[in-house]
Amino acid sequence: MAALKVSEECHVRTVKCMESWQCGLRTMTVMSGQRVEIDCLGEVMEAMGKFSWRVLWRFARGIISSDDSLFARWEAPQLDKVILDPVREEDAGTYRCDVQDANFRRVKRVYWGIRVLPAGVLNLDYESSLAQWESPGNQQNKTVSDQHDHRTALLHMVLISLSLAGVGFGLMLGLYWKVKRN
Repeated sequence: MAALKVSEECHVRTVKCMESWQCGLRTMTVMSGQRVEIDCLGEVMEAMGKFSWRVLWRFARGIISSDDSLFARWEAPQLDKVILDPVREEDAGTYRCDVQDANFRRVKRVYWGIRVLPAGVLNLDYESSLAQWESPGNQQNKTVSDQHDHRTALLHMVLISLSLAGVGFGLMLGLYWKVKRN
């Protein structure tokens, strides 16, 4: 491999998504009520420095796709990032961010596909579900544990009652046989 030659006017920089300006589709699954933050400009500024940037957002409601015909212009309150706090089910879809330089050349395009599950639904992704299930204060886990405790207590009560009834029946039967023999 040839050695890189760097002049005083040019500098070598490592930039994510070098193969093209389109950085792909990133997806996340969140629970309704959580906080979601999508940062579009941070990565560009980290790689290229603080210049004049133009950020444009588009949104495809309810679908995760990179098909540009599905996107409508979307106004983000903060230009460089989207904060959904709390995220709602109707926020689900794909958010597209285009970053342009001062000459209106596209520097970066990223898609974020966001799935929003209703509160109380267990995510079927094993790692995510396990973390959610084991988290302190998880109402689903608490409810199932409480139900299990109630069922166990009820089972013990039934078994004790049956045992006492069996002992009582045995005593009555023994007494009956004793009286019948005499």
